Amino acid sequence: MHPGISPQEVLMKGSEMWGAMVDEEKVVWQEAARTAMADYKNKLEKWNTHKEQSEKTTQTDETVDRSA
Repeated sequence: MHPGISPQEVLMKGSEMWGAMVDEEKVVWQEAARTAMADYKNKLEKWNTHKEQSEKTTQTDETVDRSA
């Protein structure tokens, strides 16, 4: 939060600053974004794999409980 400045004003100022940057300055931010996205996708894939394994275990447990 920026006291006295609306979120729209912050967005506009950031957009102006980005537009004023030369490509060489943007590279640092673009690479950081690429790295963050790769990390996010890796963590999401691990989470989804864990979730699928957990669901399979739950389904197996329910099948065992019903037949008991």
